[in-house]
Amino acid sequence: MQKQTITIAFLFAIAFQIAFQNVAFAQSGSRQSQVQPQRAPQFAPQQFQQPPASAAPRQNFVPRQTSPPRQQLARPRIDNATSGRLGIGQVDHRAWDDLLGRYVTNTGDVDYASWQASAADREQIRTYLRQLTSVDPSIQSSRLDQLAYWINTYNALTIEGILQVYPTRSIKDHAPDQTGFNIWDDFKLTIGGRQYSLNDIEHKVLRPMGDPRIHFAINCASKGCPQLAQRAYFPQSVNRQMDDSARGFFADPEKFQYDLQRGELRLSPIIEWFADDFGRTDAERMQTLAPFMPDANSARLAASGQARVSYLGYDWSLNAVTRSVSPSAQLTQFRQELDQQDELGDCRSRCDGNGHR
Repeated sequence: MQKQTITIAFLFAIAFQIAFQNVAFAQSGSRQSQVQPQRAPQFAPQQFQQPPASAAPRQNFVPRQTSPPRQQLARPRIDNATSGRLGIGQVDHRAWDDLLGRYVTNTGDVDYASWQASAADREQIRTYLRQLTSVDPSIQSSRLDQLAYWINTYNALTIEGILQVYPTRSIKDHAPDQTGFNIWDDFKLTIGGRQYSLNDIEHKVLRPMGDPRIHFAINCASKGCPQLAQRAYFPQSVNRQMDDSARGFFADPEKFQYDLQRGELRLSPIIEWFADDFGRTDAERMQTLAPFMPDANSARLAASGQARVSYLGYDWSLNAVTRSVSPSAQLTQFRQELDQQDELGDCRSRCDGNGHR
């Protein structure tokens, strides 16, 4: 009986203790919920997920602007003739020849400002381009006709593109520009029912003709390019003109240097970009270029096939006539260039080194 009483009392004590702990825990939990500081809401992972394709774009997001929005660079365009009527050999290049003689200096720089300011001469280059688009390339023409036509077409299309966006610092600022427009790929002439960009003309028409001298005749509106000739190319003189352009190219110390003691030739990167057009090896390439070297020593070194070859830098600045300006105007121009670096710097870093002209 005594054992039974002790057992019951022991069980009763345990039950009472359990009940007391439950009450205390409940009170403690309630107090904690009252005094605990409210936590800041946390970002849920789904807030960082991309919306489904069908979701409407957010309308309440406004990008922060640190300065007023700048005007977009102009996007050049061209009016094309409606149909091909002429053979390539029937094109009259005298209007283009006249414009080059008027606006191109003997160092290959272009007076874009004066050209742009002349309504008559702006119309003259457009009229010439429309004549170029009226050609039917399927009509038989000579190789010399084709060389003169396509070199002039490349150069005139380049100049027209620059005139439409001038003032500008470099053609590379439009390859591509902030909108994605690429002057080398998107500025086109329609010839014989087909559209031709600058890259098409260079890489799909001129280079397959197998004459590497075309690289010294076409001009990309840059200081690093071969000089823009003061004359149009004509079928009867195109061979001599290409020879003259090649010699002029290697006579420019910005594009060619040599060290006779070290046996080294330092070349424009144009030769590197289009190496296969000049030969399979460095020795073959130098032998191809030897006839255009500026003097007998450099010609012998190139012809020997033993020269060390290295490459110079490339100047993408616009081949524009340099005008004297006042110090205040220079300061204004400098500030404008700094203001454009945020927009143009990214494009420049994407474009450089692509082997484009």
